[in-house]
Amino acid sequence: RPPRSTLDRSSAASDVYKRQTWQREREAQYNVVTCLVAADSVTEPFLVSESLACGDWGSEVGIGPYGAMCIARHSYDGHSHCVYARIRRDGNWSRLLPIAQTDAFEGKPTVVADRQGRFWIVWEEGGRNWGKKFTSLDFPMTE
Repeated sequence: RPPRSTLDRSSAASDVYKRQTWQREREAQYNVVTCLVAADSVTEPFLVSESLACGDWGSEVGIGPYGAMCIARHSYDGHSHCVYARIRRDGNWSRLLPIAQTDAFEGKPTVVADRQGRFWIVWEEGGRNWGKKFTSLDFPMTE
């Protein structure tokens, strides 16, 4: 998947960086990484996702005021697809935040920030047991 780019503005209006976020595969593990690109430098890639059983997909980036940012993605943990996020404020990353963790499919997140710097995350939701052998856990067939 090609890298996604967003502008990352620090508290000084003249400091504008390009943030690259992408999914990388290493030894059959898919993770989300990000880095800052300035006119004369590139930071080392930062591993946004912490390895779960089967990998991470669908990363989305939201940029808030003063350089705050949120990167959300969905992960498959071997049981179901769930949504996780990490937030960066004042140059520090939060721990991994579980956003949606049920037996249903939860994925394809979208992130936006409001003027107060709060991040809002929405995602797609599907039925339980999504992506596995079809059996309706929500509406079992009866004879």
